[in-house]
Order: sequence, then C-alpha cells, then structure tokens
Amino acid sequence: MDDFFKEMTTLKWWISVALVGVILNIFSSYLKKIIDNFFGKISNRVKQRNLKRDHERNELIKYLKSNPNERYVLGLEELRCRIRSVTFILLSFMMTFFSELFPQKIAKISCLILGLIILFIGMADHNEASKKARVLEDLKKE
Repeated sequence: MDDFFKEMTTLKWWISVALVGVILNIFSSYLKKIIDNFFGKISNRVKQRNLKRDHERNELIKYLKSNPNERYVLGLEELRCRIRSVTFILLSFMMTFFSELFPQKIAKISCLILGLIILFIGMADHNEASKKARVLEDLKKE
C-alpha cells in the first residue's frame, strides 16, 4: 500500500492520469453518437410496438362493446387461463417436491428442470388471464 501512495506523488503518475482522462473524453465523444443512435432505434421499436398493442386493445374493446356475447366468451377464456395457470403452478411445485424422492442426481435435476418449465408455462397463462381481466375491467369502466 505504501508503494501505491509513493507512486501517486510522482509527476509521471499525474501526467499519465491526465493523459488517460483526455483520451477517454475524446473517445467518449465519438461513442456518444453511436450509443444514442443505437438506443434511439430500440426506443422507437418499443414505442411502435406499444402503439400497435394499444391500438389492437382499443379495437378489441370497441368490438366487445358492440358484441355482448363475446364478453362472456372472453370471460370464459380468462377463467380457463386462470385454472390452467393454477394447475401448472401446483404441478410445478409437486415436481419440485417429488424431485427429493429420487436418489439419482440426474432424476432430481430432471424433475427440477421440468418443474421450472411447467412453472414458466403457468406464469405465462396467468399473464394472459390478467390481460383478459384488464380488458374486461376497462370495458366495465366505459
């Protein structure tokens, strides 16, 4: 540690720090434009995707306003997705607990991986059910 403090007091160290700072500043000014363009393109894609999703959602709400029977169908679809999500999540927990019954490591790991995959499927179904529920709630508000 003493060597480091001795090195910090030398003129050579301070000149090298200043030189590295100037080089980094010049380099960053060139990179700023590239980074701004890259993230600007990503932002535009996300914005366009969100606008498209909002437009489709508004069209669905408009369609459901004019067709009351389709509201029931959407409600049944939401219920089906909720039941499937709960079933998959319970199945994934069962797979996790059953993995402890196997003495072989490969069987344990296989059960855990399968349980994780089933959990992700259950979460996706829950997300889909939540989207349908939000559409139905917004339909009630209007």
